[in-house]
Amino acid sequence: MRIGKDGSPVLGREKGSKPSPRRQLTVPAFTLAFAAVVVLGGCAGKPDESKRGTVGFVQGFLGGVVADEPRAALTGREILSVGGSAADAAVATYFALAVTLPSTATLGGGGICLVHDPAKNKDKASMLDFVAPASKASAGSGTTAVPMNTRGFFMLHARHGRLKWEQLAAPAVNMARFGVPLPRALARDMASAGSPLARDGEARRIFGRADGAVLLGEGDRLIQVDLAATLDRIRTQGPGDLYAGAGARRLAETYRAAGYALDRDELRDAVPTWREPAAFPIESQGRRALAYFTVAPALAGSAAGRIVAQLADKDRYARAGDGERVPLFLDAARRALAEFPAAAGPAQGSSATAFVAADRDGQVVACAVTPHRPFGVGRVAPGTGILIAAPPSPGGDGLAATIVNDRRGDGVLFAAAAGGASSATAIAQVAAHTMFAGRLLEDALAEARLYPTGTAGIAGHDGVVNALACPGGLRDDPGSCSLRPDPRGLGLAATAN
Repeated sequence: MRIGKDGSPVLGREKGSKPSPRRQLTVPAFTLAFAAVVVLGGCAGKPDESKRGTVGFVQGFLGGVVADEPRAALTGREILSVGGSAADAAVATYFALAVTLPSTATLGGGGICLVHDPAKNKDKASMLDFVAPASKASAGSGTTAVPMNTRGFFMLHARHGRLKWEQLAAPAVNMARFGVPLPRALARDMASAGSPLARDGEARRIFGRADGAVLLGEGDRLIQVDLAATLDRIRTQGPGDLYAGAGARRLAETYRAAGYALDRDELRDAVPTWREPAAFPIESQGRRALAYFTVAPALAGSAAGRIVAQLADKDRYARAGDGERVPLFLDAARRALAEFPAAAGPAQGSSATAFVAADRDGQVVACAVTPHRPFGVGRVAPGTGILIAAPPSPGGDGLAATIVNDRRGDGVLFAAAAGGASSATAIAQVAAHTMFAGRLLEDALAEARLYPTGTAGIAGHDGVVNALACPGGLRDDPGSCSLRPDPRGLGLAATAN
């Protein structure tokens, strides 16, 4: 396996190999990591379906997962290796992130997913909206967000999953119960935004050292017994334990005990919604594609789509010289953000996390979740291990995702972004560089990010994008694929050995 500059595995062609004869959306030939296993996997015949869900079920190319925390990405990869779909891997990755990166992936938050499932609809993508609504204020209680992540990923699994729900949540249960070394990504979040945790007794008990004097540091054992119990109930009983009956009553009571308003009716009525994403026909250098982007409430995706559509018009970005592309991009960004002002708040750090999962059959899921501020309100609902999310913002907190399919309906670019107001420009910039400027994905991700400030000027700003690019198509030419974490983050792209 070839390793890229950032330590991530590269799924592309080796030097000297011939490119796919079919027309590709991007110009460069990507390096190859999986050519041998793809060929061998294709010759192995159909697997024994009775063994799906067991180690060794998938032989050869299995797809991959990229996430902001390595252990979560590896958890998703293991689900792919036993025959899980990309949706299964996304569910397992999310629950692992709820343990290893609760600063942005707490069960108390919400999010979005963009899905391409060629087995159900070859040519289209669909969007799952489970952005958390605000709870109703009550006397003496603060406003929060209604927890939506569990119900959202359950709905994703119901439509696109293959494995049993219980199997997908089990790794997270074990990680929470027996503990994990505190990840570097979580340690960084705690250092920059974790001070509220020290002021909450429940949070301090979980995230503090034994003497309670200071918060845990990188590598310290993080054990979350209460969260393990909550996850285990979700594993065995499904999301109904949180959203209806006695479980909903208990959760609402714990929120009120922490000083935040939440009632059973709000939990019962908070249901995720499948939406049609925004679709932008793209033609560049004689090649046609259809780019899907998230829509409201994830307005950063809508703005990103407008940017990409402007840059594709008359091949403006592809024909421009290197010196012309920066002002061209910034002009398109200003126009798009003016159209979607809720996505154009002041550039700010991220309170979200994004991940992408792809399987060997071409199904891809790109998700982003958020508690609306790092660590939400900084308090834990007593006895649950759940960090309570902050109230949502009108613009969707910078959640964005894109899926680009070529003219045959095969996916060529999949990305999810998390970075406050910069998400729109970050994901659009990566898309433009890979699709129109012929850049390798790792180079596109490493480029200095552009964000318009006022009516002129350039501000380098780091929106984090995790992505999968397949210039030859994920189904037709998986050997052309490159799966990459953003070098600004501390994530991992986990693929086959």
